[in-house]
Amino acid sequence: NKQNKIYKFFVIIFIALIFIIIFFRQLNVRRKLIQLARTDSLTGLLNRNALFEHGYAMVSNFNKVKVDLSVLLLDLDNFKKINDEYGHCIGDQLLQEVAVLVNEAMRSRDIFARLGGEEFVALLPYADNNKAKAIAQRINDKVSQHRFSAVDINEKVTLSIGVATIEANISFENVLHRADLAMYQAKAQGKNRILSYQSIATSQEKRAI
Repeated sequence: NKQNKIYKFFVIIFIALIFIIIFFRQLNVRRKLIQLARTDSLTGLLNRNALFEHGYAMVSNFNKVKVDLSVLLLDLDNFKKINDEYGHCIGDQLLQEVAVLVNEAMRSRDIFARLGGEEFVALLPYADNNKAKAIAQRINDKVSQHRFSAVDINEKVTLSIGVATIEANISFENVLHRADLAMYQAKAQGKNRILSYQSIATSQEKRAI
């Protein structure tokens, strides 16, 4: 009887350990699935869904405490031409390398995400329009001065960047549209440049994001 009790005790302990292992494995799988749902599979950056989640939260925080908040919309210049000349595989590698370079130029508090295609968005808390333009300039310089020979691209790669700073009673979608408008104007004015929404005509028709 004593041996049977000891045997049953160890069986119970063994079963309990199995359940604990299964439980923690399920938690790990769930965590990875949540991470995958918020991550861009190509660049490893936050994806569009995660970007909007952070954007809504930051705008809500702005409306409560009125901290500075700016948005950058970055678009790779002539990306279609690069894809056509070098192939989509090289284009994907270029996007990955640009993502790394931009991340290196950002502050630790900033949020950087891939909006889609060759477009990226940076959320800059505690950054007014001047600070945001300075960060955009640092990003632009870092990318334009980088040699992309590691991905077999021997030509200069540049960005057009639109800057928008949040104001009272504006939604995240609207401030993102403003950054988009400024970016489009930067492309229209010759690419490889930075423009803020405040410096462009507000009557320009918005394009959908």
